[in-house]
Amino acid sequence: MRRIIPLFICCLLLVNTTPMFSAQELDWGQKAEQILQEVQREQYLEAKEDIKQLSDDFIASDLAKKQLKIEAVQVLSTLLIELDTGLNAISPNKSNLVRKATQLYLAFDAAVNRSQPRWKGYRTTLEEDIARVEKMLPTENRREIKRELDKLIEDYQLVRPAILIAKPVEATTKFDSLMVFLRDQTEYPAIREGLKEARQLVQIIFLGKDEDVLSWKGSFQKIPTGFILFVSGLIGSALTYVSWRKYWEKKEIP
Repeated sequence: MRRIIPLFICCLLLVNTTPMFSAQELDWGQKAEQILQEVQREQYLEAKEDIKQLSDDFIASDLAKKQLKIEAVQVLSTLLIELDTGLNAISPNKSNLVRKATQLYLAFDAAVNRSQPRWKGYRTTLEEDIARVEKMLPTENRREIKRELDKLIEDYQLVRPAILIAKPVEATTKFDSLMVFLRDQTEYPAIREGLKEARQLVQIIFLGKDEDVLSWKGSFQKIPTGFILFVSGLIGSALTYVSWRKYWEKKEIP
């Protein structure tokens, strides 16, 4: 009995700290994956209908019980609006739509899937991107180095919304700063050091605990002046949950 009581208390704590999702809400990730597949097949009308359904379900849910950060609600709302807007364009840009749909899928999956989220599969991608930049450094070919750095930043942007949802906000803040540092740096030794820290941070974000993310500090202390512009470019317009709801309400007006 003495052994059972502590175990029971631990179970209660786990229940109280685990986000409560209904069966329907657990399907958010599957619905987002379906939208991605429809976009890939250029079934835009079907994708628009599913986005509307996913949005309605998201609005109807009690977000207060999901333990979603305000930043998470904002980024999910923003992705829904951006993808819906892209699908309503006169000439939809498929590559851009696929990218937005991928972000949407990874983000909603991160919200409901805490055990084996899909975004963690991108660790290898980022590590390979870092390795390619490191391989180019001895050549001192600025154009090729920039191209590989841009690829690293692009792949990070793809998974960034999911990281923002699953990890402390400091994870994306620190990686944003590090990406700006690398993008604006012209000295090869500094780039090499920045890449080393990027590799460390990838390991911590994808494999470490939240406290590891919070305690990690890079050698660069000041956030570059371009940081705000960089973040703006990553997450788009700073849409709030209220404005997002108004967006969908206006769409329903005949």
